Amino acid sequence: DDPFVLSSLAKTEFDAGNDEAAASAARAALAIDGSNASALMTLGKSLFRVAAQKSGQADYAEAMEPFEKLAELEPDNPLPLIYRFRAYVARGVEPSAAAKADLLRAGELAPYDANLWLVIGLLHIHEGQIADARAALTPLAGNPHGGSKSAQMRDLLTMLQGRNEGEAFPLLGFL
Repeated sequence: DDPFVLSSLAKTEFDAGNDEAAASAARAALAIDGSNASALMTLGKSLFRVAAQKSGQADYAEAMEPFEKLAELEPDNPLPLIYRFRAYVARGVEPSAAAKADLLRAGELAPYDANLWLVIGLLHIHEGQIADARAALTPLAGNPHGGSKSAQMRDLLTMLQGRNEGEAFPLLGFL
């Protein structure tokens, strides 16, 4: 009956791919301490993964509830912002302007997250914001420890060379 132990169990179950067990442990932790950020994150990620399998609107709404509570508790936590954006993309729906702004704000809060910056770069390409895409992807391409990902970013930047600013390139399926 310790929220730290239960939230640790939830993370372990999530990492093992046991979403129902992860959600159950996270809910148990939250029943004891409703402001347990780790349990909120794990519950949200577990429910999001379950929603992706079901693809239902209500499932994504339920998955977003822990992230919304986390956003209230920790306004500068990038995860709720990222998942607000991902909830649109996962459903194959064009993200709202607010969701796009949330993703960009997450990038400000987590400048170290290479995967996040890749998504931001792809969003800029999708929107036809070629200069912003280059700005987002260039550090990833120049990462000396990036291996094949860095090479892929260089290829993506090469592809952008012939694109004009404002020329959208629909990438919703890749975001």
